[in-house]
Amino acid sequence: MKKSVKFILMAFTALCISSANGQSLGKANFYVSPGAFIGYTFTTHGICCGVSCDMGLFQYPIQGMPVNYGISASKYLTMVKFRFGNKRHWHNTINLMAESNYFDLKIGYGKTYYRWGYGKRNKCTVDGLNIDLSTTTKNLGAPWIGINTFRYVAANWAWYSDPYTSMYIKYKYDFGQSGLKDPLPKLK
Repeated sequence: MKKSVKFILMAFTALCISSANGQSLGKANFYVSPGAFIGYTFTTHGICCGVSCDMGLFQYPIQGMPVNYGISASKYLTMVKFRFGNKRHWHNTINLMAESNYFDLKIGYGKTYYRWGYGKRNKCTVDGLNIDLSTTTKNLGAPWIGINTFRYVAANWAWYSDPYTSMYIKYKYDFGQSGLKDPLPKLK
């Protein structure tokens, strides 16, 4: 297992064990919230699209506002413009997540890869830091608007030298289990 993944898991374990000001962590609140997004990557001048899955594990209020904490994973594609057409760079991420009614912050580990050559037999990969911040309204079903950046050591990646910075619109379904938004009303 890579050092950065171990660090993220150790940090999350430490967060679960300790708590702010010696208080309890709050109530357990497990839920799964799948989502899909599409956006534009400024640094590569191409579109990005993908899927994500947020898993809330517990809820701890901050100044009276409920905030869910958990893990988020995503897989997305970025189209990168080169001299001879667009190239597909794939990204996989695993993040620690904090989510409230109006914001969603994710920080974690990301990996990008690109297959190239005859029959796409060769593969380049690079690891880095993934940061994702999005916001929405309080209405259930409203889209999330956010910005995502993937930072890496440029010397380790032969295909592109700038970080991938994207702005996106995302729809994720809450299932009404997160405790943040009211579920859809039942049909009569």
